[in-house]
Amino acid sequence: MRVCLLLCLISLSCGCASLPTDTPPAPLDAATRAAADRALALGKAVFYNDRLAWVASDIYQAELERAKVPPPKSVDWAVTELADGGHMVSFLLDLEDAGGFVDGEVRFAAGVDPDACIRATDEDHKACDGISIARGVRPPTAHERTWAVARRTMLGDPALRLCTEAPPNFTVIDSEGETLGYVLSATLERSKLVMSGHTRYRLSADGSQILDREPLFGTCMVAEREKSSAAVALMMSSQSADLFNESHVFLMLDQQQPVFVIGRLGHKVLIETDHGKPSWKTLD
Repeated sequence: MRVCLLLCLISLSCGCASLPTDTPPAPLDAATRAAADRALALGKAVFYNDRLAWVASDIYQAELERAKVPPPKSVDWAVTELADGGHMVSFLLDLEDAGGFVDGEVRFAAGVDPDACIRATDEDHKACDGISIARGVRPPTAHERTWAVARRTMLGDPALRLCTEAPPNFTVIDSEGETLGYVLSATLERSKLVMSGHTRYRLSADGSQILDREPLFGTCMVAEREKSSAAVALMMSSQSADLFNESHVFLMLDQQQPVFVIGRLGHKVLIETDHGKPSWKTLD
């Protein structure tokens, strides 16, 4: 447990698992490695979609203000991957009334990093190049409608667990023939950090039915952000995943710090970025 204690001392918060010291973890088999690789890819996709929606929402709201248009009472959004490698975030209104319509589109050219745009300083304005907005009414596509329906399905689930009172974020991922939806506990307080509290849903193809749900956390963890530079890593435990799940990858990308996870198999796993790409490895 000496390694766990050391990591907890340098972490923002500790969720260390209580592990036996005399029994080493079993070797990883191919299925466990494949599940970890998928969690890494899903975590990256959830984070990217979350950042696309964040940037696009700010741009859309600023455009409404510039045009002196009152903000809508309710708005849905959807992320669409474009044929040229870029992405589009569309904003949907009045879905309950005659099918609704798309009120605006924010497009991201291929290679644009929305997280870099969010973190950019005034001197680094080029980080937001390649992003544009267009407003104009059109019917939603089937893909866009699926996102809106999925959002209502997940947020209307009586079994949904949230760790904060702020409106949650959400995203939808098509992965290996499955429609996966994610609800992410969020906070409006800059002093707070949501370290866990996200849920994965497996949905029907049209987003209207819940086939399965899995909270990606055991207990809620909402911590005070570290005000000093002493925190260099985050330490988590997960009894719901063999090694780690996509919420740990999301946390690493969000905080730009390595994340150490001890899953139910007992392996110590490091999730970090290697040459700008998320990666994982065991430290046993």
